[in-house]
Amino acid sequence: MQILELEGLLKILIDRKNVKKRELESLVGKLIFFSKAVRGSRAFNRRFYDAMILVAIPHYKVRVSSAVREDMHMWLQFLDKFNGITYFPQQEWVHSTFPTVVYRQCRDNRSWMWLFFFSGKLDLL
Repeated sequence: MQILELEGLLKILIDRKNVKKRELESLVGKLIFFSKAVRGSRAFNRRFYDAMILVAIPHYKVRVSSAVREDMHMWLQFLDKFNGITYFPQQEWVHSTFPTVVYRQCRDNRSWMWLFFFSGKLDLL
């Protein structure tokens, strides 16, 4: 559901020449949340930050440059092919001396699944 919401927002904003700073902030917030799960995707958020810095007041318009539009296209292409599965590198999980807690919202959007990873073993809660 969140992927569809992000994809819809990108499709709305990509054709505009100018967007309100508040709308761009909303998009960037969703991209940041998504970037926590997808490694390497934060690099494609930088141009959004640069565009927002130029405007101080939230209801003022921000010009959507061709570079920002290219990043929006990249995100749309990625979201179209993303299957919802993200892999974590093995070394970060196995060699940790502290327990790692991972939580994920389930498909019905009402429940959460908690995963605990400690010393190479995975437990569900």
